Amino acid sequence: KASAEAPTVAGNPLDASTTKGPVVSRVQHEKILDFIRQGKQSGAKLLFGGERIGKTGYFVENTAFADVGDDATIMREEIFGPVASIAKFSTEEEGIFKANDSHHGLSAAIFTNDVSRAHRVTKALESGQVTVNAWAMLSPNVPFGGVKESGFGRDMGEEALESWTTVKAVKYNIFPRL
Repeated sequence: KASAEAPTVAGNPLDASTTKGPVVSRVQHEKILDFIRQGKQSGAKLLFGGERIGKTGYFVENTAFADVGDDATIMREEIFGPVASIAKFSTEEEGIFKANDSHHGLSAAIFTNDVSRAHRVTKALESGQVTVNAWAMLSPNVPFGGVKESGFGRDMGEEALESWTTVKAVKYNIFPRL
């Protein structure tokens, strides 16, 4: 409800009044809108959003689908746009299975006040990043990157330095002067 009713001011993300920046490119904009069309055709319930914003720029409304099938494209693919796909589950084990039943694993979030559950689920999720009671929470000193088909390596943090360096072993055997 909060996302559906939040005022949207599409524009320059450096402008303090902007609440919605553009997606990265025309190609990505078209991909996101195509994913939304597929979601509508899949039988998932569109809760809100689902349209482009304005006639210029690459803006997409915050969009949420409910009752999304496990095999729906919007559930199986990384959209990289403001689209949430919501599916129900009954048990912790079923939720973990559904989350891990994917070729992707960039980021996940769980919402719970049970610290023991948070520990179990974050450990069981096959994802490069898991947040508890929040989404994303990127920090420059914390490594970020996916698993499975969601990328390689890590950005940010000390671990990111590995991709910027090349290790070379140089060995000398110094002969005495004759």
